[in-house]
Amino acid sequence: MTAPANTITVAVEPLRLFARDILHAVGCDAVEAEIVAEHLVGADLAGHPSHGVGLLPRYVQRVHEKKLRPNTCARLVSDDGGSFMAFEGDRGFGQRVAAEVTHAAIERCQSTGIVVATLRDAHHIGRVGVYGELCAAAGLVGLAFVNATDHAPLVAPYLGRTGRLSTNPLCIAIPPGHHTSPVIVDFATTAISLGKARVALESGAPLPRGAAIDRDGGETIDPAALIGGGALLPAAGHKGYALAVAIDLLVALFGGNTSAANPENHDSTINNMLLLVIDPKRLHEGGRSRAETDRFVEYLRTSPSAVPGQPVVVPGDPERAVRAALRWSGIAIPGNTWRALLETGAALGVSLAS
Repeated sequence: MTAPANTITVAVEPLRLFARDILHAVGCDAVEAEIVAEHLVGADLAGHPSHGVGLLPRYVQRVHEKKLRPNTCARLVSDDGGSFMAFEGDRGFGQRVAAEVTHAAIERCQSTGIVVATLRDAHHIGRVGVYGELCAAAGLVGLAFVNATDHAPLVAPYLGRTGRLSTNPLCIAIPPGHHTSPVIVDFATTAISLGKARVALESGAPLPRGAAIDRDGGETIDPAALIGGGALLPAAGHKGYALAVAIDLLVALFGGNTSAANPENHDSTINNMLLLVIDPKRLHEGGRSRAETDRFVEYLRTSPSAVPGQPVVVPGDPERAVRAALRWSGIAIPGNTWRALLETGAALGVSLAS
């Protein structure tokens, strides 16, 4: 893969160590620094720089502003001893606390067959697909619904012209078949994620058409116009909007807040998550369900491609393909993002290992 001219390509392991050292310097203990660095670099490796190491300068700033609390574990606040567990994130690093909640739900699901777990008040939890991948790797179905508060809402409702929602991502993870990889559905309910708009701004790229409006409600492809008072648009019009509304309310029904709890702009990102983990073997013999996954995935792939040279893909394929390529070629980072990372590291006495 060839990187654009205005990017810096960095090998994966030095980048991970650089991120880890920045996190350690800002106050994370060794375990937390590893978890968060691995998640951020993993997002870049999966082709989602919107959730990658480019977030580090903002995270460091929020630690300094006391909006993000290092060394904070997921705190269990309610547990019925069976299928229901509720956790508080206490503004800890979301990549850590969300992983802890997911692991706890997976462990409990081994005995109960189904778990409903909630997480509220966590700092930005990153790429939601990671938590689905953990469930699928354990042979379990994972469904995650996420909203965000503590910043001005940046998504307009259908036919609206001002922000009222967050990007409200969801993930549906299906365990692998005998011969096929897990199916990982992971997307924001907006035409693009806010993070992708940030990457476009930093790299000087335009937004896709139909993704955003400016402060006057007119369509824009300028990321500065979006971030300067505009709003993202729902994916697929009224359908994406309806899904975003449902996610906000589902999260709130199980103890989180909706975007309506955003009367002020605190310039932070607090995520609330509803996670369902289900053992499909409780209803069907495991080998049968895995065989059906194989059959269905291969059925999809046998459709003739409408684009020469581009075969039909299954959700999760693009991330796996990009990951395999970038492990060898390195990760391309926009020049502006890279300068911000170097400046952040220098302010903490951290430099990239040669």
